[in-house]
Formats: sequence, structure tokens, C-alpha cells
Amino acid sequence: MQGRKIICQCLPTLPVKLADIFGSSSGPLIEASDKEAPIPAPHDTTETDRKKTKSSSHSAPPSSATTNETQSKKSTDQKPSRSFSYSQLRTNPADPLSLGKLVVWKDIYVEVPIQTRSRIWSFIRRRKPFEYRVVLDQVSGVATPGQLTFIMGASGAGKTTLLNVLTQRNLKGMRVFGEVLVNKQLIDAASMRKISAYVQQEDCFIGDLTVRETIVFAANLRMGQKYSHKEKLQRVEKVISQMGLTSCQYTRIGSRFHKSISRGEKKRLAFACEILTNPPILFCDEPTSGLDAFMAKQVVAVMKKLALDGMTVISTIHQPSSQVFELADSLILMANGKTAYHGPADEVTEFFSSAGFPMVNKFVNPADHFMRVLSRSEGETEDQHGSRIEAITQKYVTSSYGETVGNFTHNSFEVSNTERRRMREDYSALNQYKTSFRWQVWILFYRALRCVIRNPMILNVRLFQVMICAITIGAVYLQTPLRYNTIQNYVGVMFNNVRDMNFMFVFPCIMVFTSDLPVIIREYKSNMYLPAAYFIGKNLADTVQYLVFPFIYSVIIFFMTFRLSDLDAAGEYTSWKKFGKYVLVNTCMATTSTSVGYAAACICGNLEIATQLVPLVVVPLLVLGGLFINLWTVPLYFRWIEYISYYRYAFEAHMNNFFSDITHIEGCTNATDKYCHQIHLDPEVRKAAIDAVGHGPNLMVSMKMRPDVFWIDIGFLLGITLVLRLIAVIALHIRVTRR
Repeated sequence: MQGRKIICQCLPTLPVKLADIFGSSSGPLIEASDKEAPIPAPHDTTETDRKKTKSSSHSAPPSSATTNETQSKKSTDQKPSRSFSYSQLRTNPADPLSLGKLVVWKDIYVEVPIQTRSRIWSFIRRRKPFEYRVVLDQVSGVATPGQLTFIMGASGAGKTTLLNVLTQRNLKGMRVFGEVLVNKQLIDAASMRKISAYVQQEDCFIGDLTVRETIVFAANLRMGQKYSHKEKLQRVEKVISQMGLTSCQYTRIGSRFHKSISRGEKKRLAFACEILTNPPILFCDEPTSGLDAFMAKQVVAVMKKLALDGMTVISTIHQPSSQVFELADSLILMANGKTAYHGPADEVTEFFSSAGFPMVNKFVNPADHFMRVLSRSEGETEDQHGSRIEAITQKYVTSSYGETVGNFTHNSFEVSNTERRRMREDYSALNQYKTSFRWQVWILFYRALRCVIRNPMILNVRLFQVMICAITIGAVYLQTPLRYNTIQNYVGVMFNNVRDMNFMFVFPCIMVFTSDLPVIIREYKSNMYLPAAYFIGKNLADTVQYLVFPFIYSVIIFFMTFRLSDLDAAGEYTSWKKFGKYVLVNTCMATTSTSVGYAAACICGNLEIATQLVPLVVVPLLVLGGLFINLWTVPLYFRWIEYISYYRYAFEAHMNNFFSDITHIEGCTNATDKYCHQIHLDPEVRKAAIDAVGHGPNLMVSMKMRPDVFWIDIGFLLGITLVLRLIAVIALHIRVTRR
């Protein structure tokens, strides 16, 4: 198998024209040449094909009179010539983002892995567990500016893979060979993203924003800081009007569970976000999927208008209606990974007639006809279907359509160094991101904060949850006095606080992050911002609620549970100082637990997996947090877990806050060591504690806790938080950039 990994070469200036093969070039970027006559529409020259052409009411090459009459009719209809040459491209090499980009691809060969045997058995036998299946086989083609190009084919024909190769996206795990060119320019995947836009099949947006807010947000990041706020708003107004979104611009987009705008409006919103910077190339992946005929026509009409404005529009499409199909200028048909047809959309029926598959009923949708021919029919064997497809693809290769495409793509790769330097467009001068990192963080923080405010129900539910939990616990431990028989109550309520601060915040955090992940990937692929900018902005916006809710919880628990007079009398620190430290520990614990949620969401990328994984990590840390088992008795092989348990550091900080300064507890003497017998399992530890029962630090030592290390514990909590968030942002970056 011959081929190279996808690279981009420079194009030559060729005298050859893309004739009827590529349809009408009605965009403003193409001029008819007076020096070179257009190549006539290709027809097969065999006698059989001539007969088929006559039977289809298409005569052989017309006479001069007929030609003049036809030309006069075309002039009356104001249809431009179908001739085209590279010299007619109105592109400015000094401006890499100027319109007029011609995309050429040659000998694209793609293989995808298929698992054929067990990974374990393959490792033992030292064999690879995968075999490769060919999905694209030596595919070549051209997409011209000013035209709407459709890529069609049955399921599994390779149309989406071809689009991915052209965009150089979603190729993970594939073996890709061949060459893709853009306007005589050596270009890589990063440069392709700079000069093109991509409308994906699934529309991913933040449902809490309105249509207008979404476009304004995209404008702030896509257009950059060289434009004033007024200029950005003017562009937003123009795009809203152009996409027909004026009536719904102040409507929330909605989500899967809260419907708002229609799917057609959502698809047009996707186009609006992508064309803000007027990119020269637009790729679309099945933009009409899931839409009815009326909405599909509206969406494709938008694509047609963009093409007429000078863009190179390439789109995969599935089962278009006749009205939608009529809007296409150029058509590429894929079958079994090969090109079955590449030429003008309005001549595809003529090609299939010459191949022996005429459209008997002229009222049938042409798209339905050739899709039926290319698809495997019921009762047909795989060999029969393969033979029919092979005959059609070979017919295309030997036809004038295939020969013209083949010759053009072959000659396109022969370029001199002089021509390369003359037409070179410096894409490296284009910044991948139009805005600074600081501006990205600010915009993303503002968007995330607005989404938080737009969800009062979620905030109210969380507030209700916090208050109910706090009031319930406060009622259980209501005004507990500090005596020898209530020490266990104090220890229990402190550990309960640590547990609540974890489970009340870790899972909501996972849900929010995993739901936003598709939006992050789409916006990153569109060069809107860095993943780290999103992470920081989202963290800053969520910090507000993760500070307020722990404070409310702490106020209720502290003043319902503890007797302030007992705390003042038992130790040297006032109860208000203890309250301040109590709030601080709960806040740090909530921050650490949200960090666990961020890390789990970014590493797993899936809500179901993350929610199953978190308990596996958290429960061992909870068990070795200092309450359920005396840390002096932990087996040696599990002892390392207590040093990474954030439960332990938060619990130890609470114990330091309440017991490190206590020198006497009422009723706790050497004669009354009931509590000591209950909790001190180790005889030596129990003896040491009984020597000074009622002394807070000794109680802590008996539980393997260090007195007077409050701020060290806070430092450990903050350190764990920092490490977890660093892991989260790295995992997010890897997950987003490698998709």
C-alpha cells in the first residue's frame, strides 16, 4: 500500500480548468476567462452510452445552432459559466483569511482498527489484538470556493471519515495516508483550524444562555480584542439577521430536559457562532440530521448563501429532500470507501444512466434514486452488492468526470519553488487564539457565573439540602454539654461535619463538569480558548457558592450543637475564635471535595463512570479518617492511606480547634475512665491517656492525632486541593486536545 501520512503541499498555477465537473461557480470569487474556452460537459464516448443518452432525451454534442440557442438561454437565465482555473482565484496571499480557498485531496487511504482477539491472549501470544479495515481507498477530489459541495453515501460508505480527514479532526486510532492541499499552501491541522470553521452534527451549547448571549460570547472570544465592543455587537446583529435568529435571540437555548428553541434554530445558531469571523472554509457534518423537510431546507439555504458569498462549503448530508438536493452545486458520492461519482449535482442522473441505472420515473427524488442504487437491497448478497459498487466506481474512474478529477489532482502536486514562494500564505502569523489568556478567563468566569445565577432552583435545592442536614444534626446534638460522657458526641459531630462537606459537594461538581465537557471540546476545536482558561473561570464562578453554603452549614451546626459557655470555660481560646476556625475547616474541606469532583470528572469524562469511581477512592480515605478505626491499630500495609486522607487532616484540624487548649473536662477523672475504656483499644495508649484524663491533647494523642498542628492541617488540605486541581486541569487538557 502506497501513501504517506496526511501532509499538505503547495498548488501550482495550472492552465487546466475545472469544467462542468465542479458545477456552477456562482460566487464572487470566480471570473470567466475570455482566453480559454470552457471544457464541455463530459459524456462517455461509447456507442452504448450514446444510445442511453438519446433515450434519456440528451442528444450527442449539439450543433452550432443548438449551442448558440443554449448559450442565449443561459445568458437570459444569468447562469455563469462553469469554467474555472487557478488563475481566477481572487485570493490575497497577504491576508491568510481572505476568501477563495480551493481544497484538493489526493489518494486518501484510511484504515481503522478492529479488535479481533482478546487483549490478554494477544499479550501472551505476543500478537496485536487488532486488525485494520479499509474505510477509504485512494479517494481524490476537489472543493471549490463559491460552491456548496455535498458528500453523500450509504451508512459506512466513508463520507464522515472523508470529512474528518479534510478537517484533520477525530482521527485518533486511524491510519491515514494521502495528501490534502489548500490553495497552494503547505498546511497542518493547527493551521486548518485557523482558516476553517466546523459545524458538527450534535449541537452543544450552554442551555442557560440565550441565543444572543451565546453569539456575543463567541464574538468576544473569536473576534479578539482588536475590535471594539461596538464593532463586535454590530457583527453580532448582522449575523443574527443573516441566520434568521431575530425572533428567538432573547430566548434561552434550553437543554435536553428543558426544551426551548427548535432544532432548526439551534442548527442555525451553530452556523452563526462559526461564521462570526467569516472563515474561508466551512465544514458541516450532517447539518440536516433530525430535522424535518422544512427546517432542513432552511439550514441548507443558509449554507448555500454562505457559499454564494465566497466560502468553500463542504458538507456530509443524509437523505436530502429534492428541494434540498437542488441547492447543491457539486456532489461527491461515496460507496464502500471509494468515489462513485464526483461532479455537478445536476448531472448525477445522467452519469447513473450511462452506468446502466437510469431513473425511470422522472418525478422521483434523484437523491433517493442513486442512494437506492448504492445501498444494499433486501435479499442481495454481499458479493452481489460489492460487484455492483465496483462496476459503478470503475465506471466513474474511466468516465470524463473521473479522468478530469484524477488529472487535476495529480497535476496539483507538481509545484515549483518559485510558485510556492509566490503564493505562500503565512498561517503561522495567525494566532491560534484571538484573545489573551486573562481575557479568556474573565469571559468564561462571567459566563459560568451567569449560568449559576440563571439556575435559582438548583441553588435553592442545594440551600435546602444544606439547611435540612445542618438542622437535623443540630437537633440530634442540641446544646451538648462538654462532659466526660459527651466527648464521643463532640468527636462524632466533628467527623460528621467532615463527611457532609465531602458528599454534599463532590457529586454535584461531577455532574456539572461532565455535562459541560462536549461544549468545552467544541469550543476548543474552534480555537476559542484554552482548556485551562475554562477550568480557572469555572472554578472562580463556583467558588462563591462553595464558600456560602459551608458558612451557612457551620453557623447552624455550631450554635445549635455547642454550649459556648462550656467552650469558654474549658479552654483558653474564646468560643468565637473556635467558630472562625470551625468555619475555615469546613470551607477547606468543601474546597477539597470539589477538587475531588473536578479531578474525577476530567479523568473519566463520563458521569456514570465518575460516580462509580469516586466511592472507590473516597471510602478507604473515609474509613482511615480517624473515627471508625484507631489509627494506632491500622495494619502496616494500609498505614500509608491515612497520610493521603483529607478526612484525617480535616478531622484532626477540628479536634485541634476544640481540644488542643482544654485542660479539664467536667466529670472526667482517673476514677471515671469509662470513655477511655470505650475508645482506647491499645493498652499502652489507654494507660498513657488515663494518667491525664480530661486533658485535651492527651485525648488527641490516644487517637494518633498531633496537638497544636491546626495550621499544618489546613496547609495539607490546601496542598491536596492544589494537587487535585492541577491533576484535573492536566486531565482536562489531555482529554480535550486528544479528541
